[in-house]
Amino acid sequence: GPLRQMCDEHSSSLNVSFTLPLLIGFYSFVGGGVLDRHPKLRSIFLEGGAGWIPWYLERMDHYYPVAEFFRGSFGLEPITSKNPESYMDRIFTTCEAGERLLPQVIDYLGEDNIMVSEDMPHLEAREGSGDDLSARRDISKRQREKILFDNPSKFYGIKVKKKKVKKK
Repeated sequence: GPLRQMCDEHSSSLNVSFTLPLLIGFYSFVGGGVLDRHPKLRSIFLEGGAGWIPWYLERMDHYYPVAEFFRGSFGLEPITSKNPESYMDRIFTTCEAGERLLPQVIDYLGEDNIMVSEDMPHLEAREGSGDDLSARRDISKRQREKILFDNPSKFYGIKVKKKKVKKK
């Protein structure tokens, strides 16, 4: 197509991975007022780890007053009733068992809406994510239990049989 042709002509490359649609979807979902229109809706953002959320929320929260000002100057109501970070109690995400910044993500977001990514075999042959997360010592035993058992149970509305989580 035209974009590929332009990249070829100007010795440029184009790489769009699953992360870009995740960011666009999160922005559209949270910033577009979906959670205001559906106050009982919970959602989950998968396949991107959890480390991107603090950075992205910080950017969205930074620009929220600017967007509100410009909408108001045109006589329009704000799209959302509150800043994006305020919706995070209804948004879940998955983390990778080995995410280095997971303790910082938990500090920023809290421990109540993060669950481990353990859905199916992937190209990187990731197996045993639950065991890997259970073995971590940079997050508390309670945080590991919530990420492994309590949060998935809460999100999906199912009872989860807990395995023994290693003590800190």
